[in-house]
Amino acid sequence: MAVARSNQKKNSDQWMFPTHRFSTSAVELLVTNRYLDASESLYEKATATHIYLHMWNDQLQIWQLRQKRSQNWIIRELDSDRWRVMDIFKKAVQGELKSLESRYSRLIS
Repeated sequence: MAVARSNQKKNSDQWMFPTHRFSTSAVELLVTNRYLDASESLYEKATATHIYLHMWNDQLQIWQLRQKRSQNWIIRELDSDRWRVMDIFKKAVQGELKSLESRYSRLIS
C-alpha cells in the first residue's frame, strides 16, 4: 500500500494502481468448513479477516475509477487500528496450531 502514499506526492496523471488483490480463498474455506478443531474465537477472527480482505479488494477494484476517494480510504485504513485485524488473526492461528500440535503429538507418541 506504499503506492497510495507515493501517489500523494505526485500529480494524479502520474498515479499508479496495484493490479493484484488479496487472496481470500484459504480464509473463506476455513470459515465455511471449520475444518480445524479450534476455538470459536479463531473462527470469529477468521470471519472478521475475511470481511476485511473483501473490503480491501473492493476498494482496490475501484481505485482507478474513483482515485481520490479510494486513495483517502486506503490511507485512512492503513493509519487505523482496523488494519491489525489480520495480525490478530495470524497470531490466533499460530496459537491454535501450537495447541493442536501439542494435543495431537501426545496421541501419536
